[in-house]
Amino acid sequence: MFKRRSNFLSLKESELYRWFSTISATALLSGTTTLITLVAGILVARLLPLDEVGKFGLLMALIQILPMIGSLGQPLLLKREYSNRDFGVFDWAIDSRNSFLLELPVLMLLAVGSIYIYHLSLNASWFIVIALPAVAILNIAFELLNAHQRYVWASLLLRVPNAITILPMALAFFVPHFARLDVLLITILLWMIGMIVVSALLLAKFAERGDKHIPFHTRWLGFGLMILVVTHVIPFQGLTALAGILVPMEQIAALTALAILLRPFNLLREIITQMMTVEFARNPALNKKFAFWGIWGLGTILGVLAVLLVPLVVSIVYGGRYDQYLNLVLPLSVSGALVILEILPKSFLIARVQGRTVNQFAGCQVLIALLGIGLGIALGIKGGVIGIAWAGAVMLLLRNACGYALYLFALRHEQVLISG
Repeated sequence: MFKRRSNFLSLKESELYRWFSTISATALLSGTTTLITLVAGILVARLLPLDEVGKFGLLMALIQILPMIGSLGQPLLLKREYSNRDFGVFDWAIDSRNSFLLELPVLMLLAVGSIYIYHLSLNASWFIVIALPAVAILNIAFELLNAHQRYVWASLLLRVPNAITILPMALAFFVPHFARLDVLLITILLWMIGMIVVSALLLAKFAERGDKHIPFHTRWLGFGLMILVVTHVIPFQGLTALAGILVPMEQIAALTALAILLRPFNLLREIITQMMTVEFARNPALNKKFAFWGIWGLGTILGVLAVLLVPLVVSIVYGGRYDQYLNLVLPLSVSGALVILEILPKSFLIARVQGRTVNQFAGCQVLIALLGIGLGIALGIKGGVIGIAWAGAVMLLLRNACGYALYLFALRHEQVLISG
């Protein structure tokens, strides 16, 4: 009895150490780039004219959400298929090419549509047209590296282009000419292109090329996964894009400025979700109780700290520029805590359940997204940006309820995939 208890404890300690070491290593390197991005974002929100801060926030939201729609779920499908097979089964080069060719026409339609809806300037239009396919390529490489358990490299791949904005913003202290939106956009595009080259080198080094490729009929599952990805960002980037239609740029600037300070929530969510999705696929015996209490403890603690500390930080780092919008802190902090809590059901459902349950989850997310958009429009018209922020919090609460219901249902009825 004592021996079995000792083995159980050592197993938990080993699992705890592996999770902690993997997350901490990824968080350390990704956190460094995120910290740089955070500083750069603070400088953007403090030094640029308010209308350009609002435009910057809108464009950043568009280049995050539009490639997710245009991707048709193919990057996440690649991660799912590769994670449930041994290394070296698929040819990542062929699968990457086929995914991008499938995405490209939709991406261009979305680019033209966004230019028309938001009446973008010439420079902003060119930025959207180039950035959307560039982000799509990086998303494919990002998911393939995650599928090969290269979490650190994958995380850095997407963060460097945003972190590099620190260069023009630091120079703006000495040469005010650099404190311009156009300079930021050119800097981001150049580094995106550089990261595409780096991603190809990383995949060539770490990913084996097999003799199989994902068939077309399997790619249909990507549409359901696309819904999960798109609805994933609607409470943040999606509602920011909605705000670009409903509220003045000054309010979008405030939303952007406060969201910058709450980026640690998204950092942890992305790191842990990417890792847990692959680990659930490759390790069916993963300790789910340990994961549950760890996720809930982390989300609760960070949410409380954000509510208490962010109002103080806003006044200090922005010099009182956004103090009239401190009422945004509570809904944004609640939303941050809720995105941490949904890591567990979402990563499990994407990685381990059968396609029918994935589609049920996707359908639930669509209904919640539509409800949230409608609520965002109603509250945005009535209360401005604070109403839109609360709409995001309500969406995330409903998403958690849906996710945990399906998660428990899948476990109870053993509707899971068999790895192999």
